This record gives sequence, structure tokens and C-alpha cells, in this order.
Amino acid sequence: AGIIQRLEESYKNIRDVSRPLKVSVVFSMYKEKARLLPASADNPNGEDALRIKIRQIKEVLDRNPNIAWEIIAVDNGTPDGASGKLVEELWAHIRQEYKDKGEHLDENQVVVLYISPEEAKRLQSRKGAAVTKGLRYAVNLTPADMPSEHTPADIAIFTDADISTDLRQIGLLVGPIEKGESGCAIGSRWSRGAAVGGVSFLAQLSSIIYNRLVRIILPPIGKIYDTQRGFKGFSREALEAILPYTSDPGFSFDTELLLMCRLAGIGIEEVPIVWIGSEKESKLSLRKDVQPMV
Repeated sequence: AGIIQRLEESYKNIRDVSRPLKVSVVFSMYKEKARLLPASADNPNGEDALRIKIRQIKEVLDRNPNIAWEIIAVDNGTPDGASGKLVEELWAHIRQEYKDKGEHLDENQVVVLYISPEEAKRLQSRKGAAVTKGLRYAVNLTPADMPSEHTPADIAIFTDADISTDLRQIGLLVGPIEKGESGCAIGSRWSRGAAVGGVSFLAQLSSIIYNRLVRIILPPIGKIYDTQRGFKGFSREALEAILPYTSDPGFSFDTELLLMCRLAGIGIEEVPIVWIGSEKESKLSLRKDVQPMV
């Protein structure tokens, strides 16, 4: 019942968009071969993540001809750029699959950006530097990297490399931003109406403790129940206001983004989502990463 209700609201928000709107979806990758490829005997944790993300985005956003979309995948220092190269290879196959069914996907609807291993080490990038690079690209804040024909996004959303968040819920973030109710909308696992599965007790406990600490240490954040879920959307204007001042390259970068929104007077709407954990290929270490986040 939870996912049906969330999807109904998401689809309604998308149907209600009455003006041309571009949505960019950003995710970062580090050694994500297992998740990107389908499950098999040799790849038991495979998720076929890129194909599923594309299918989910198309299912919801293609319902409204006013909406254009792109995916921006950022390789965060994988040796030899292997994750990014795999996305490029998979994207070519996926486009051909849709072409064989009589459906055209533009080559530029999936963009791959790269942070070299050397740059990732210099930046101490765990995730934040990659996601913010993708967000900057989405709204044309990195002119040196921009192809001249790139149209900036009206709304940029970041998600995780896995498929824990069903992207058919994307309208839950698009709605409040497109209607002008907030400049930022975030998916929450802990708000009333949310549903969570596949998450260990330790992971749930660490998330709850972190969020409570954030509210104590950073009072301007206010009453946000889930600062860490990788499903957040921003208007172009919000990103133009906050990205010049962000600097966190690690896993707490999204807490920094929320703090910058508060300090800039940008409204934040927290919306309940359905989220199914995908921890087997997670690169987050509770021992190594949570303490630096705090």
C-alpha cells in the first residue's frame, strides 16, 4: 500500500506540470560494476542499476511531454574510470534495445563525468565531490566542462548508485519545487507515511543517532528527520545560490547542502518515501565514515 500511495502522488505531480521543465538526475559511482550489471552466478549482488533507473524515470516523466530528462553519472575515482566506461557501454546497449522497440532515446540523455583517482585523492572525495560536480554540470555552473548545446536543468535531483529508491517517486520531489512551495525537496525514510525495508538495525540506529546529532550541532537545520537519504531535489535557483559555498567532499555533503539552504532562506520540504535497502555492495563504512561525518 505504501508504494502505491507514493507512486499515485508522484504521478499526479508529474501530470500537473504545465510548462516546459528539464529534470536532471545525478548519481556518483565508485567501483560499481557489480551494481551496474545484472545479477548472475558470477555477480550475485547485481542490480542492473542503470537500466532500471532509466526504465523508472521514463515510466514517470515520459507521461508528460512538457518534461525533458537526463541522467548524469559521475565516476568518483574508480581506477581507469571503469565505472564510467561501463555506464557508457551499457547506455549504448540500452539505447539500441529501445530503438529495436521503435523508441528513440537521445544519446545525450545519459552523461558520464569523471573524477580521476588522483583528483579524488587530492579532494578526499568519498561521495560529496562527485555529486556536487554532477549538480554543477546539471545547472551549467561549470562552463569549462559544458558542451555548448547543454540546456540547464530546472530541477536537479541526486540519488544513489543502487536502486534502493524507486525513481518513479521522483514526482514527490518535483511537485513542491515546480509549484514554488520550496526550493529543495528531500525524500525521507523517517517521516510519517514512509516505508523502509532491508535495513539492518545497526544502520537504522546510526542514521537516527546521526540525524539527532545534526539537529543538536547545527540548530539552523531545524526539524529534518532524515538528512542523509540519497534522494534530494533542488531548483536551479537554489543550486546557483548554494553551490558556490559548498566544500564537503565526503558523505555528509548533503547535510551541508541542507544547511546552506537554511542559511540562504531556501525552503525545504521533507516528503515520505518508500526505500528498500541495498547494503551488500555499499561503500559506506560505519566505522570509517560515520565519525568523520559527525
